[in-house]
Amino acid sequence: MASADPATTTLHFTFGSGTMMQFLRNWRHYIIKAGIGPAIVGAADADMLAACTAEGIGALGIVQDLDVWTYAKMKGTSNVQGEASGCGKYYRHNKNCFLELGLVKAAFLWEILVLGYDVLISDLDVVWLASAWEPWMTYRGAPSRPPLPEAALLAMADVLVSTDELDEAFDGHGRWERWPFGLGWGRRADLNTGVVFFRATNGSLAFIQAWRLAMLAKRDTGEHTNDQFVFVSMVHQAEMQPVTARADHMSAWRTTLRAHGLDRPEAFAAITPSTRGVSISKADFTGGAAPCLPRNVSLGRPGCAANRFTLGTLPLRVFTSGHGFFMQHVQDFDGLRGASSSQNLGAGPARPAASVATVHFTFQYSDTPDFPHGKRQRAREAALWTADPPSYYTEGRYVKLVGALYTAAQRVAIERRYPEWSPHRHMAIDAIQRAAVRDLLALATAMNATLIMPPLVCTCDRYWGNTVNCRMPTAPQDMPLPFRCSQDALFEVKRWNDLHIPFREATFLEHPLVPAELVAAAVRVIVHKDATPAAPDSA
Repeated sequence: MASADPATTTLHFTFGSGTMMQFLRNWRHYIIKAGIGPAIVGAADADMLAACTAEGIGALGIVQDLDVWTYAKMKGTSNVQGEASGCGKYYRHNKNCFLELGLVKAAFLWEILVLGYDVLISDLDVVWLASAWEPWMTYRGAPSRPPLPEAALLAMADVLVSTDELDEAFDGHGRWERWPFGLGWGRRADLNTGVVFFRATNGSLAFIQAWRLAMLAKRDTGEHTNDQFVFVSMVHQAEMQPVTARADHMSAWRTTLRAHGLDRPEAFAAITPSTRGVSISKADFTGGAAPCLPRNVSLGRPGCAANRFTLGTLPLRVFTSGHGFFMQHVQDFDGLRGASSSQNLGAGPARPAASVATVHFTFQYSDTPDFPHGKRQRAREAALWTADPPSYYTEGRYVKLVGALYTAAQRVAIERRYPEWSPHRHMAIDAIQRAAVRDLLALATAMNATLIMPPLVCTCDRYWGNTVNCRMPTAPQDMPLPFRCSQDALFEVKRWNDLHIPFREATFLEHPLVPAELVAAAVRVIVHKDATPAAPDSA
């Protein structure tokens, strides 16, 4: 950081605890592969800081006497970085600790922003497939990679954030923009802090303080919440309105932009219905949105006036959710297959065909207080996991089922019996799959071999709420059924791991680390109910 010029540098940041060290290694592998940097880690606890130090990974820790609730240095106070007892290994499942971690995250972001750096933070369960973030976020990029026309306003906004929107029809196109919640630009769904860009502006500093104070307000309520929920709630309370909706909104924003030397008149002159929108907080927002720490005479803090902030959302096809990548397979949508990070970044205003830059392992299952089993399994299935030892790919023998799990006639019979909206259709087809997996596991056990999971399909979304026509409510209602789905959508991966069942993901033999000789040394075994058992003394 010492040699990086804040005026031209975006710091890439992630944050987590020691139990997520495998995910940190994976995150770091892919940002290095994508050529993204400089990068730094915020260590949420002493275990993470020690591990990063031992492995030569640049990391920041919280000083032991910093109270993250008050942001004051006081001897004898405890904090997450120093004391993680009682939080469990995977903090997401301890809401009190997870909220406190949010305050630690806000403290890290604050310190980096006040140094003048833009910050791009992504969760540890995010994989960066390409470096194509600049055309969506900043004018600081190389002259050969200016912001896309769709991102002309985004590249000036204080804060940019990914969303949980699953339907591309609601992720763009000006005709969808509505107030108060903005059905366009992904605002129909919740914001998701898996990928967030903070520009080094007073607006971003004000946003961080409003977010921090909103978390502080939840401290003693007993409410089970976390920093992302509070982030979303605070944005709603700020009653964000499109900057293009009123002249005074636009004037207020451009005045701030000029003060920071960020105003781009040519961008405002070229706004079209496909230009992704930016919203501004209401003028009288009372959420503590000031670009400084709150006034505290005893600590020598004078305080400062409130500041409005602006926010935009990132496109779902580029910054992809777990549902988009693993269930909808947006990476195979028109204009995406085979696209590289340096081409195909924009194919017209109506439907930008952009390469997937990130995959966030959201909308998954089998995560527990000890470890996010479902996230890791999805990463393995997509060959996006680098934390397994070489022996994972080389040792033992393996059994794989060749052929379909059910026949076309079976599928037709089930579909005739149950309508598309019925979960019974899903259960009937899945029962056939499960029987095949059961028999394959029995065969693998008898042969002292490792089961390779067959490719699985779902005829219904797995979801913790109500579905609509067997799809998540915010998923495209024309999403084809059935679809290829991840193991955690049908099985509790944690149970398999707890029982030490030897298994591998369906894509295992396609992984580049699996030796070619292992794949070539295959023997075809035919198992049939009418097969004649071999004689005891036969070869």
